[in-house]
Amino acid sequence: PMKRLLYRYGGSMTPEGAALECDTSAAAMALRLQPELTDRILWGAACGGDPAIVGMCLRGMDWAEDDPRWYGLMEQPIRIWPCAPHRKHRDFDRSVFPEILEMFLKHGINPNIPGRRNTSLLHHLAATGLVWGQPNLLEEERLAFARLLLVYGAKLDRQDTVLKSTPLAWAARWGRDELVSLYLAHGANPDPEGEPWSTPLSWAKRYGHQKIAQQLLDHDS
Repeated sequence: PMKRLLYRYGGSMTPEGAALECDTSAAAMALRLQPELTDRILWGAACGGDPAIVGMCLRGMDWAEDDPRWYGLMEQPIRIWPCAPHRKHRDFDRSVFPEILEMFLKHGINPNIPGRRNTSLLHHLAATGLVWGQPNLLEEERLAFARLLLVYGAKLDRQDTVLKSTPLAWAARWGRDELVSLYLAHGANPDPEGEPWSTPLSWAKRYGHQKIAQQLLDHDS
């Protein structure tokens, strides 16, 4: 209704806005008429949850598989944006978002592309999940995204440049019990080289995550 009202009074929607709102026909038309906007349309479709447009865009992208610009696109499905608290209608099919992330990975995009401050998507998954102070990422979704990245070769040894910590340490710092278990099961080092204060165990103790601290001690024994 709101879109119809805008159109009635001469409003228009940007190509990435059409993709963000899952207006598949409008986004497809924009993609055909303005192929130079493919990356922006892909951003909208990945964030808004439109696998059809994501697929069309990926076929038209010519970036190298390790181009750092992919990071900002690959983190979009993790936001589960249509289900955020600022959205009026939140009964969106959330299952499309892991599917969209896997579309990037199947396309050959490197899961180890560095993000801001040398973080990885595995770091990002440990810290993200709140919108307006409310949980928006279900824990099973967090794990599903992480499993996909690990299956496609995401590495667990990178340390960011601020906390100087690995993804496992981030998971320990943010109290992600199940993510800690998953990272350990996939070979994450519970005692990596680096600053003593930046180890997974140090973060778990500092933030009072006793269960995780014990889990790390048991794994390292």
